[in-house]
Amino acid sequence: MKELGGTPRALKRLLIAAVVAPAVLACALGWQGYAQAQHEAEAVADRSARVLADHLRALLQIHVFATSRAASRLTAGSPDRPPTPDALNAMLVRFVSDSPELSALTVIDPDGRPIASSVDRVQPDLSFADRAYFKALRDGGPPTLIARPVTDRVTGVTILPFARRIQGADGAFGGIVLSALPVAPLVDFFRTLGESGGRSVTVARGDGTVLLREPETTTGVAAMERDSGFMRTVAASPRGGTYRTTSVLDGVERLHVVRPVGGHDVYVSAGIETSAILVTWLRNTGPLVGLTLLAGLALAVTAGVALRRARGELAAYAELRAEVQRREVAEFALRQSQKLEAVGQLTGGIAHDFNNHLQVIGANLQLLRGRALDGDALSLVGNALAGVDRAATLAARLLAFARRQPLSPTVVNLGRVVQTMTDLLRRTLGESIEIETIVAGGLWNTSVDLSQLENAILNLAVNARDAMQGRGKLTIEAGNAELDEAYAARHAEVTAGQYVLVAVSDTGAGMPPDVLERVFEPFFTTKPAGEGTGLGLSMIHGFVKQSGGHVKIYSEVGQGTTVKIYLPRVKATEQEQHARTAEVRGGTERVLVVEDDPDVRAAAVALVRSLGYRTIEATNAESALNLLESGARADLLFTDVVMPGSINTRDFARRAQEVCPDLRVLFTSGYTANAIVHHGRLDEGVSLLSKPYSREALATKLRHVLDAPAQADPGAVAPAPPARLSVLVVEDDALIRLTTLEMLDDLGHHTLEAADAEEALAALAGRAVAGQTVDVLLTDVGLPGMSGSDLADEARRRKPGIAVVMATGYAGFSHPGAATLPKPYSREGLQRALAEAISLTRETAG
Repeated sequence: MKELGGTPRALKRLLIAAVVAPAVLACALGWQGYAQAQHEAEAVADRSARVLADHLRALLQIHVFATSRAASRLTAGSPDRPPTPDALNAMLVRFVSDSPELSALTVIDPDGRPIASSVDRVQPDLSFADRAYFKALRDGGPPTLIARPVTDRVTGVTILPFARRIQGADGAFGGIVLSALPVAPLVDFFRTLGESGGRSVTVARGDGTVLLREPETTTGVAAMERDSGFMRTVAASPRGGTYRTTSVLDGVERLHVVRPVGGHDVYVSAGIETSAILVTWLRNTGPLVGLTLLAGLALAVTAGVALRRARGELAAYAELRAEVQRREVAEFALRQSQKLEAVGQLTGGIAHDFNNHLQVIGANLQLLRGRALDGDALSLVGNALAGVDRAATLAARLLAFARRQPLSPTVVNLGRVVQTMTDLLRRTLGESIEIETIVAGGLWNTSVDLSQLENAILNLAVNARDAMQGRGKLTIEAGNAELDEAYAARHAEVTAGQYVLVAVSDTGAGMPPDVLERVFEPFFTTKPAGEGTGLGLSMIHGFVKQSGGHVKIYSEVGQGTTVKIYLPRVKATEQEQHARTAEVRGGTERVLVVEDDPDVRAAAVALVRSLGYRTIEATNAESALNLLESGARADLLFTDVVMPGSINTRDFARRAQEVCPDLRVLFTSGYTANAIVHHGRLDEGVSLLSKPYSREALATKLRHVLDAPAQADPGAVAPAPPARLSVLVVEDDALIRLTTLEMLDDLGHHTLEAADAEEALAALAGRAVAGQTVDVLLTDVGLPGMSGSDLADEARRRKPGIAVVMATGYAGFSHPGAATLPKPYSREGLQRALAEAISLTRETAG
């Protein structure tokens, strides 16, 4: 099968090679041919420029010599100066006769009048004062100058003037010697080299002044621009060079070679039209390129015919291979579905029976809470009900994975859901996580259980935060998507159609393929012990499947993870969402609101007044005490826990109740309840409302505090019973730790608490420094980080006389020298374990 599959690939390669190889070869030949043609053109232009420069240099040397001889004899004070005009004319005639290349020599006085010439037609009334070369030499220019072509006013011939200054008395201007270089012979010589083959010749001074151009144009240019190719080339190198430019005179592009005329500030530029280069290239290389392309075309046609035949023969093989791939995908999807279904049936059955038991326990606890119980009993019942709620949440996740939870779908717009949740996500994830939401326009509606969807998005966001280790970028997208038949064929559980997509992406560590395959299995987690149940993604998977949708996870190690939730599109109109609120009951009592933040205080006062209460307010503890001591009366003190000032909140509440004995106290804090439990347990009788709170929560809490029996003094400390023990409780579960602390308080013991081994060892060290002691270490076995067993050994090493109680849910556990306390335990069981631990410690000491 591999050989059959490789045949069309080989033919495709041959076809591509048949097209590409000749094309590449033709391009290479063409480029090489053009480069050769250009090189030959440059060589021709260079030869022309050099020949012309040498010829012009030779001519100019003759004029230099002749004008130099004449000027030296005419210099003021020269002994060879001719005494009469006839002698001067004779000298000039002799100089010209010595050099046939000279056409005429003329001497011009400082006023521009000719005083002698090698020709006999001198007209004294002529004036050369208007000539540019005369002005330049008179005004202190260079000693010699080659000027633009003019008509000689003496001979009437078009010449290139070559002028030399005559030194007068005291260095003054003594006139000029003018040598005439006829233009016609130069043009004839230039034409023998530059007129054929689209070539041209230009002679110019170094300052850009054009002296000659052949072929001449009707619109000549006297000087070249500073940014012209000629001027740039001369500026770059006095030895000349090569440049390409389009002429401003005739619009023809030429390749120019510039060469200097030795000994003079004059340059010759020989140019050849680029079209002539192209013609040469086509003449020399065109046939070879055409033959190469023709051979490639023939080879391509042959390969194309063979490929078409091979495709016809391999059509059946391709269809067979596609069918095998579809069957493999379907079988894999079926195995995954069966595995998840089997696990789902098991977990669903367990959750169903578990909920039945929770219903019995929860109902009886709620009935018990309605009985006339004292404060301690009510607190214990509340803790038990909290455990029931947590167990119910776990059961709900199991049911969600098993797709057996009762859903209440409503038509919603996912864009509004995502935007509404943004603030909640920012508070939950923290400021170190950057959150970006992208909502596509024209978003379709879907029918889904809104609360379950919000829980799913929140769960994915929390997972993303953990994957990014608390720092990174979270992107939530909502858009429309269409899953086609091809996608549905690769995913057996997917139905092709229109969906609404929610995608949650992070920049975390990503997951390897072996982990990715198991992410939807219940209780599978990569988080450390105690930090995850492994039900989050399985719950989302079950919820989405139960809603008729599809979940897809894309992840790459080191790149991050994207979870895409597809929910079926519905064409119904979005239903308005109404918040379910409990009955709000206010009152007419007077409430003293104490808050240092003016905005928060104003909002709190407004909420309290909206419930019918009368209010007075203060900015801090000092001002509130001043109000109460001045005669203001209140039924309830509603105060922030953390405020500036010298009086802490606990002392403030105690002093306020000393002024008003019947005053009830309700604390509020920006910390969540779990955070406060982690940082210290509230005293008995203290009520706390966590920020942010709703109006309903505030109403419920106010009535609860006002209607409750008289509160104990928040600042009072219960007297210590005699012979009590000092017990350090180490438990990472806040609710279990809180319940154990209350049991120990009921038994009359002094308690300390820690959430893990590190906190426990720090507490032991702190007590030792303070000269205090800890009698018993009561620790859970399964702590995060250092285990309870290792903690017990370390505590005994530091304090050999400490008694140890090991609390565990594992049957048959034991630790040398420690009492075992099986979970769940009662107050009596706890008392027995303490007694056993003290006894074991005494026996070891004895």
